[in-house]
Amino acid sequence: MSDPISAAEKSRNDFEYKDVLYTSADVQAIKDIAEPLEEPGRAFCGNMHRVASLVRVVPRALWSESVRESLLNQVNLAVFGRIATTREESEDPSRKRDRDEAMRKLAWEEMRYWQNENDRLMRGVQLLEYVSLQALFKSEIAEGIQSIYQAAITGAWTAFEVLIEDLWVACLNARPRLGFIALDAEPLPDDSEGERERKKSKRTPVPVWMLRDPAFDPRKQMGDLLKAQRKWDFSRRDRAADAYKRVFANDVDTIQGILETEDLRWLAATRNVIVHRASVADKEFKKLCSRHPYFGKIDDGSTIVFRGAIVTELVNVAGAKGEELLRFSSDWLKANPT
Repeated sequence: MSDPISAAEKSRNDFEYKDVLYTSADVQAIKDIAEPLEEPGRAFCGNMHRVASLVRVVPRALWSESVRESLLNQVNLAVFGRIATTREESEDPSRKRDRDEAMRKLAWEEMRYWQNENDRLMRGVQLLEYVSLQALFKSEIAEGIQSIYQAAITGAWTAFEVLIEDLWVACLNARPRLGFIALDAEPLPDDSEGERERKKSKRTPVPVWMLRDPAFDPRKQMGDLLKAQRKWDFSRRDRAADAYKRVFANDVDTIQGILETEDLRWLAATRNVIVHRASVADKEFKKLCSRHPYFGKIDDGSTIVFRGAIVTELVNVAGAKGEELLRFSSDWLKANPT
């Protein structure tokens, strides 16, 4: 059996749990966002908040349990003069009032001491490291931490992927002209007469289920219509970028700066290797992440060990890029009221 102290130190170095607490996943709702984008904006913030809550639940739970145990010990000392009590003493109704009064007083003092959430989280991390000293539980703890890290990464990517599609749909619903541009049916000032006629005569299919809906209005649901036609696969990052560049043709550089960056490619590749390869690096992952300072050193066929700093980096990419895309889309709608 390995030395438990050494095992705990290796766990700290491998997992860096404290680092993952500082992700920007818990993004705030963007102020002054264009009204048609409020719903996808709120959904994105909510999805990213869940990512932040996921990585914080373990230290929060450990801190809460430690405080509960500490309070019970202090109550026993105050009421009975010792920590250990018999079952009869702890359930004695004649002492209930004394116990409740001591608990109220001590709990108030304890919570005043732990007002700062960051202090509570860091205490939870310390307890997690202490638990990892127990060699018998180390493998279970390590596996659990890795699962939390992987879920945070996949959750962050899913939040961003959903936002990409929902924003695009919302923009087209709010400005139907973008739908015509997407269909290559919007006349341009320098179009020839023949080109104008071609665009004017262009047709597009409408699913029967949409026609059956009495509330269906193509003037207000152009984005929903094109989404139903599945012209673009928004689960593919390159095709999602093409969809945006198609309708925002004058802002291609901005779109590329949001959707076609190296750090976003790393996030997408990591999500894919987690869900499709059980976190085992393959040639595709190695190719996409060859320039990453950590992933680039992992051998083909090796299981990826995720660390807090890496998780923070990837999750923050989703948060930052999502906010950039929201801001760009909102600014465009405000600048183009029709």
